[in-house]
Amino acid sequence: MEEQDRDAVRIADLRKQRGPDPVPALPPGLEVSEKEWAHAWNAVLDLGLRVTKSNARADDIRQEAYVRLLTTRPWTPSGETPFVRHMLLTASSILKHENKAGRRRAHYETDGGAQYKRERGDAAQSPEQDAIEHGENLRSRDRAVRVLAELRRRLAGFPLELRIIDHAAQAEAGGDDLEPPAELAKILGVGIEEIYRAGARIRRYKEGVYAAVGGSEKESGDGEA
Repeated sequence: MEEQDRDAVRIADLRKQRGPDPVPALPPGLEVSEKEWAHAWNAVLDLGLRVTKSNARADDIRQEAYVRLLTTRPWTPSGETPFVRHMLLTASSILKHENKAGRRRAHYETDGGAQYKRERGDAAQSPEQDAIEHGENLRSRDRAVRVLAELRRRLAGFPLELRIIDHAAQAEAGGDDLEPPAELAKILGVGIEEIYRAGARIRRYKEGVYAAVGGSEKESGDGEA
């Protein structure tokens, strides 16, 4: 049996051990189709199952990937990376930090990309395609840095929002998971409702930030409270 087939069998076996896994509601403002959203939800879990061989760890990886989607690793339709691939690359980045053998990040990003290609039925990538995707990854990271800087500028009058952004960035830099809202509220010394309101404001402001970083004049985030 080929490795790809063995992976499929392992993933199927692990999925049989799981309970219902409903796809969560699509967050407001995220310009992704319901089909892509559901595809990514399942694809990220499959990647986690294939690499970790653990339902619990795969769930943790997926949860952290979606936290980062809303904080330090946002996605925008104006970029060159499809949403599903963006989520797989985000999960691959998390797996890199969790891997005790210290494998290189490029290995996991290639692994995540290969999973996306297999699901689409594409052939193996050429070195030229790998180089193009590497360039996409660099551009995505550069854009994420610019988005974060601009978001901080626009939220200068909201201390809690800035603390959440900084906390998320520090967690990602250290390879740690961002805490769930209830735990984050305790760490920051605020109520959980404040965490939810701050998170919603951060998401609203991001729309204007995406437009600004992409060169548009749209400023939908400015002035909101």
